[in-house]
Amino acid sequence: MCKVRRFGALLGVFVLGMILGALNSQLLAILGVPLFLIFFMAYEEANYTRKNIRSRRMINE
Repeated sequence: MCKVRRFGALLGVFVLGMILGALNSQLLAILGVPLFLIFFMAYEEANYTRKNIRSRRMINE
């Protein structure tokens, strides 16, 4: 989960830099949207893995 948070922070800094740098909105969409989707998928995978491990522990006990 720590890797996901780091990636999210990096994504946030990237998007903030793009906005503050007043770059073209199309460039923001081209670079920002795929990065956001990667972050979202990594977050969901980490969430699913954590829940799956918890449920396995409950079953084994």
